[in-house]
Amino acid sequence: MKETDAKRFSKQETASGRTGFNQTPKNPGLKQNELAPRLEVVEQLKAARKAQELTQEALAARVGTKKSNISRFESGSYNPSLDFLIKIAKSLGKQLQIRVK
Repeated sequence: MKETDAKRFSKQETASGRTGFNQTPKNPGLKQNELAPRLEVVEQLKAARKAQELTQEALAARVGTKKSNISRFESGSYNPSLDFLIKIAKSLGKQLQIRVK
């Protein structure tokens, strides 16, 4: 997997909870309600994978990445790039749509 596909967090960031779903290194004051869009994307893609009865390993093969990257994404310990999200969605036969309100 390319480094640009998803941000890797240091052990210190992970241990302190400063990952994509608690607090981000760039946005340390991120509140729970601000996490809702991130959590929604993860849950939608995870549900699509499960609906197709795909394992994380099978999805990883389709995306061209490692199973551990899919696992970290689904658990919230990865802050994925837009390109990574598009690859996952496409691999599931879905389109990623982003709305700005």
